[in-house]
Amino acid sequence: MTNPPPLYVSFYTPDYKECADRLRASLGALNLPCLIQEMPDQGKWHLNCGLKATFLTYVREYYPHRPLVWVDADAVVHRPPTLFDNLAASGVMDVGVCRWKRLHSQRSAEVLSGTIYLGATPGAGELLKTWDEECRAYPLRWDQVSLSVSIMKCNLKIEWLPVTYVFIHDIHRWEYPEAQPVIEHFQYSRVRKSREIAEGGSA
Repeated sequence: MTNPPPLYVSFYTPDYKECADRLRASLGALNLPCLIQEMPDQGKWHLNCGLKATFLTYVREYYPHRPLVWVDADAVVHRPPTLFDNLAASGVMDVGVCRWKRLHSQRSAEVLSGTIYLGATPGAGELLKTWDEECRAYPLRWDQVSLSVSIMKCNLKIEWLPVTYVFIHDIHRWEYPEAQPVIEHFQYSRVRKSREIAEGGSA
């Protein structure tokens, strides 16, 4: 039996609708199946990001035998993400994420949560459960920090994604000027986060 191809999923709050429409159009142009839904704004950037694990758990309940690929709503898919097709066909990988370290930085590598592959595996289900629990326990902590903690807590088969699959439009363009992004992230959230800090919200 052939394993099904990934379903590309995302959600957006009302002020991201234009971004989400652009993501949906880019997926449609490549004939990639997607599920993109609007969600109520939780009032703070961190709280909205913290819904990722809950949303993915909800989608997985409806598609238990299908791999999922999360893509942030403010991203665009430029070319076929064939790596995900290969992971889905193999049926053995639990999760695919990018672990990236800034050039010339003393900080350790960080797991990026803008693009995430989740296999139709028990390990992926365990990760979603743990990640959701972490986000609920620490609602103001960055969701990708909670994801990183959750990955360390679970026994997973991990595919480390190339940076071209979670290509940050300005930072990565500067670091990798010759790279051809597969999925490019424009990080509208940085604008929102900066606005919240200016208005006295949580950083």
